[in-house]
Amino acid sequence: MDIKNKKNIKPAFPPAHLPIFPPARFPTCPPAHLPTRSTKGFTLLELVIVIAIIGFLAMIMTRTYTGEDDQARFEQTRVQMEEIKKALPGDSGIYTNGQRQFSGYIADIGGLPVLEDVSGTPGDTSDDQPKGLWDQGVLPDWEHKPASRTWMGWRGPYLETPPDSVLKDGWGAPFVFSVSNGNLAIESYGADFCDDTGGETGFDTDLEMTIKQTEHQGAVAGRATGFTAGQENNVRVRIYIAAAGAEQAETMDVGVATDGYFRFEARDPAEPDPEPAGSGRKYISIPAGIRSIYAFDITSPPANPNPLIFAVEPSGNWIGDIKIQ
Repeated sequence: MDIKNKKNIKPAFPPAHLPIFPPARFPTCPPAHLPTRSTKGFTLLELVIVIAIIGFLAMIMTRTYTGEDDQARFEQTRVQMEEIKKALPGDSGIYTNGQRQFSGYIADIGGLPVLEDVSGTPGDTSDDQPKGLWDQGVLPDWEHKPASRTWMGWRGPYLETPPDSVLKDGWGAPFVFSVSNGNLAIESYGADFCDDTGGETGFDTDLEMTIKQTEHQGAVAGRATGFTAGQENNVRVRIYIAAAGAEQAETMDVGVATDGYFRFEARDPAEPDPEPAGSGRKYISIPAGIRSIYAFDITSPPANPNPLIFAVEPSGNWIGDIKIQ
């Protein structure tokens, strides 16, 4: 052995100060404090339960949203109907210098608007619209009439022009208009867009509003004076009204009653037709608004009558005594 190189000889075993662990003593599993990886997933039953819960919550949210949305559309429809109704007879609760003022279509034109086909379907009247509320068309201008000494004619628009000239409900469907016996009906088919056939509930139920004849026309009565007793058959009463925006005179066909009484009103089916002599009646309802009237003797009618101007309310109107001219 080379003594000089003795220091370079490596020992066959580790130094005595280093511990020796046999292979069998090294741990074979991770320590208990370390997390272990699990391969367990959702079972089919758990997935079904989760999906059912999500579907149930979605259904509740959808129903809640739909209900709130339909409620808003219902309220919008109701407000629109009220606006249409107000545009027709107008607001008769306004006074200027003590005289009642009228601002609606009927007061100016003298009747309900004509329902016009605005969608190009002549055979289908379900989409006809009261176009005169926003479009003057052939109606005459608003102007003062010398004979009646009142103002008549179109002074709209009474409603803002709707898109495509079609008034629609809150669900976006056209309102359905119809006229019968002087009544104008406005109808919305509701959320299902279908005319009710029975059984509809909730927001599928149709909404309808009717402007009745009694809400825009009225009877006018009074008493003619200044004639000789026995001459009542010669007395006539003439009233001026608006008809399609133009001035129209309506004159009684028979004399007044013996006491001078006269009345313009719609004919009751139980009453005789035509008006009997001496009844002092004329079968016609007068449209609400500012009108004028005078009485005269047919044997000597006035060249320049001076009619009495008064307000016709949609009800009974008593104008009192008027002296024949």
